[in-house]
Amino acid sequence: TTRVEVSAESGQHLVPAGRADDSNESDAVEFVVLEYKVYWKEDGDQAEGILGKLTAAIDNIAIGGNENLGSYAVVNIVAGNDADINLNGEEVIVKVEVKLLEPETRDDYLAVAGKTITFDISFSVEVV
Repeated sequence: TTRVEVSAESGQHLVPAGRADDSNESDAVEFVVLEYKVYWKEDGDQAEGILGKLTAAIDNIAIGGNENLGSYAVVNIVAGNDADINLNGEEVIVKVEVKLLEPETRDDYLAVAGKTITFDISFSVEVV
């Protein structure tokens, strides 16, 4: 499991869909795509080349450390999930897209504005 902090990894200001043109930030974006290179490695070469199925899962989404506010963050795996992966073979690129929904209230807006989105991404491989 990897803990992800979107503000640290993207280097851009994420704003709700449809709000990039209204933003005061010159680097405002309506979504961020993060990439992970995933390898399936084992010592030795007895099982080299065995085929597996890579699965990625997202959970524990939070904004500013608050999982209730995490419901305003939409985090989806857009590439690489359920991909074939070979033991000690080539990498699989997993892409995760992060979007921000418009907060429902002013209080929620103030609670999420400028805060870091965090989530856990877990990778597992099942031999096929």
